[in-house]
Amino acid sequence: MLLFMLFLCMLPTIFAIVHYKPSLNCGPFSGQEKIYDIVSETIENDFPAWFHVVVGHISSPVVILPAVLLLFMLIYYLQSIARSLKLSSQQLRMQIQNA
Repeated sequence: MLLFMLFLCMLPTIFAIVHYKPSLNCGPFSGQEKIYDIVSETIENDFPAWFHVVVGHISSPVVILPAVLLLFMLIYYLQSIARSLKLSSQQLRMQIQNA
């Protein structure tokens, strides 16, 4: 639940980064079409060429979508384990009270 609330709180910031065009006259993002373009420009200009290739492969949908699905499955698995441990803890408390 806490992770879901964090995601909801981050949505407006992510929307602003992706959607709005930065100021043309001042600021660190001036001259950029989108705010996140500065990241790709920095990777292309300031890092070695192999790093740009690796980041290009990692940021492709072929890698991101399975990773997100895997994270969702992991979160669901951990939540189900937490629920089962809570239930077994309650059952053990009941057994101790009855003894």
